Amino acid sequence: MTKKISTLVLTMVGLLTLLPIVMLLWQSIQTFDENFMPVLGITQYTETIANPWYWNNYKNSLILTIGSLVFAMPIGILAGMLIAFSRRKSQNRLMVLYFIALMMPFQVIMLPLFQLAVQAKFHDTHASIILLNTFAPLSALVCWALIRQIDDEQWDAVLLETNSSFVIITKIILPQIAPGLMALALLLWSEAWNMVEQPLILLPSKELQPLSIYYNDILSNASGYAGAVLYALPVIVIYAIFAVYLRTQSALKHKKEDVRL
Repeated sequence: MTKKISTLVLTMVGLLTLLPIVMLLWQSIQTFDENFMPVLGITQYTETIANPWYWNNYKNSLILTIGSLVFAMPIGILAGMLIAFSRRKSQNRLMVLYFIALMMPFQVIMLPLFQLAVQAKFHDTHASIILLNTFAPLSALVCWALIRQIDDEQWDAVLLETNSSFVIITKIILPQIAPGLMALALLLWSEAWNMVEQPLILLPSKELQPLSIYYNDILSNASGYAGAVLYALPVIVIYAIFAVYLRTQSALKHKKEDVRL
């Protein structure tokens, strides 16, 4: 009985979570005629696709998000290794600094960040956003937590075979923390895809801004729902790919354990 209630509750929660997406899809295929009667069709999508400003800022979102992800992941792995392999005192100090940076509101560093970008001549360029996201503390802390889960016996065994950092990273670290890295990549993608404050400060030019900033100015109310669907599509696709990958890896892991038994 308890299991049935739990299943029912989880099902209801899942349906409520999907309700905004279903409503968004439904609204995106509706338009209104001259009598203000709802008509089903793809008019919203055709208007959105024909809007050049929409795709310009869509392209900016892709550039900023992909660029941030490409640089943030390796930097996060190296920073996580630095924290994990540091001495106890140094590790504690690094952890405190990273946690302070993680918990600090963006408004606190907004003015000095703007001044630094102007002095470095990165202001009003995509590089300013990419560099800011590259050295975000979240990736370093997550990678540190993932690396900590590797047994000390494995480190002792691999150090007897090689001292190459490249071999250690590619043969020991990455294969074991790959599922965690996939989840981190999805989190970083979503955060960069939906950022607002950073582009407002560092990208005043509208032709350089991501779609998350300039969305309401580009699309009218008549095509706004279709634009939102297209804007959310990359996140949904990436989440689906990562979910399939994680499920496959979990199935292979359980299969190997069954074979051993």
